[in-house]
Amino acid sequence: MTVTRPRAERGAFPPGTEHYGRSLLGAPLIWFPATAASRESGLILAGTHGDENSSVVTLSCA
Repeated sequence: MTVTRPRAERGAFPPGTEHYGRSLLGAPLIWFPATAASRESGLILAGTHGDENSSVVTLSCA
């Protein structure tokens, strides 16, 4: 079952959003820390559409 938000509620980030810089074009770089971090916590990578592969490679080399 897919759960979606009504259009009026989309685009708002939940409390706890952390900003860690800006892209070369000025877009904010943000991340969402786990609410209950544990040894099993993971990291989800995202990028601008079309740049996902290069983003993953860049972050993997960091």
